[in-house]
Amino acid sequence: MLAAMFNAILSVSAYVYFFWSLPLAATAFMINFDIGSLAPGLSPYFPFYSIDANPPIAGWEDQQSRLLVNVALLGLFAIPHSIFARSAVKDTFAVLGSMYRPFYTFKSAACLHLLIKFWQPVDDTVLWDFSAGPCHDALLAGYVLGWVWLVTTTFSLDHFELFGLKDGLGIDFMGKLGYGNADGKLVERAHYTLCRHPIMLGFFIMFFVVPTMTVTHMFFSVACTAYIHLAVTFLEEPDLEKALGGQYRDYQQRVPMYCPFFSKSGSGAAAKSE
Repeated sequence: MLAAMFNAILSVSAYVYFFWSLPLAATAFMINFDIGSLAPGLSPYFPFYSIDANPPIAGWEDQQSRLLVNVALLGLFAIPHSIFARSAVKDTFAVLGSMYRPFYTFKSAACLHLLIKFWQPVDDTVLWDFSAGPCHDALLAGYVLGWVWLVTTTFSLDHFELFGLKDGLGIDFMGKLGYGNADGKLVERAHYTLCRHPIMLGFFIMFFVVPTMTVTHMFFSVACTAYIHLAVTFLEEPDLEKALGGQYRDYQQRVPMYCPFFSKSGSGAAAKSE
């Protein structure tokens, strides 16, 4: 009983931390939005992390040092994120049992938190700037659309399993609603009928559809996009093909990879590793 309560507390804590770090803090970070400005009381819980205005780290003020910090932060997030999603690593940490997914969620949130907190502006040259007017509103609406698309995609798969609540609490929330995922079977519904990696599509929209784009922001967006595509192509695709076999290959032939309007060539499928 005590172990179950402990697991539940850790799972919910990891989920809340991840929800704070990605859908809220990190998305505000990418558009230089101060969440604390909405209400003074929010400031202690949502410090102003900005992709273009974070303060310099003492001793690392020159451009090369700041670039090195950013590369290290990107690697700190990307490398463990991909490694711990692999089946062989999951088997190695089998001792964690049902707490592996909450652990993965917490680890991802912590690495993302470090990235947005210590990210260093490298070059403030503006590539485009629509600070007001119809273009600003359209781009901001596009960013919000990408955010909504990304978040709702997690429910097309299994939001509660993806972020560790199903395992940590021992409750199949989606199953109770009639949308459970059978092990070893491809999930193909809602967003996943339009493209094979809708979560990644949401990220791509948020990386580039912004009112103001600086060289620093473009570096971040291009680096993250390259990581996602390489990880999908060389890690996730082989894992999915091995796990799903013919189901995956048929899905690959029928459904585009990222964008519903692009060619149906490439790779990807709905999977917990995303």
